[in-house]
Amino acid sequence: MTNEALCSVEINDVANLLDRTTNTLRRGNYGDLKQLSDGIIHCASIFQTEHSITVAVILYALSKVYSRLEQPSYITTKKIINLIENAKQAILSKNEEGTIKNLRQITNEITKVDKKMDLYIRKVIEEAEIKKGSRIYEHGISLSKAANMLGISQWDLMSYIGNTKIHEFAKEDVPAAKRLEYARSLFA
Repeated sequence: MTNEALCSVEINDVANLLDRTTNTLRRGNYGDLKQLSDGIIHCASIFQTEHSITVAVILYALSKVYSRLEQPSYITTKKIINLIENAKQAILSKNEEGTIKNLRQITNEITKVDKKMDLYIRKVIEEAEIKKGSRIYEHGISLSKAANMLGISQWDLMSYIGNTKIHEFAKEDVPAAKRLEYARSLFA
């Protein structure tokens, strides 16, 4: 596969996810947003691009915000849906500047949901970045690379991963003798 084909695959994956997100918001199935966010982690770990990671963080933040609201605002939801659709169009047309602009506007709109929730939402976005970093790490990307992809500190990511069982599953089942044999073959 060429780089261009990979870009097309990623573009289609993210566009499809954004479509599913707008459908989920229209139906009011806000609990599905977290599952959609988890779904894009696979894409983010393969392509390691800012857009797929940002979309994952946005979806996770939306799921947290909507789960805390008793009655989500129709106007806010409609605006977020429109911004998501604009982001999708920008991604499909490979408009880098438009994509970044729309993703930032979605993030800004999330923070405007409730003035009292502004600090909470910032915290949610920060936690979402750390959680998504751990999921990327779980997919086999190094801790350093995962932290760098999300613009978070390795220390914050390590602290989070240390409190989970992710590091236990990341261990290889290859015996030490076989790993040593492989390492020696590299230097032979």
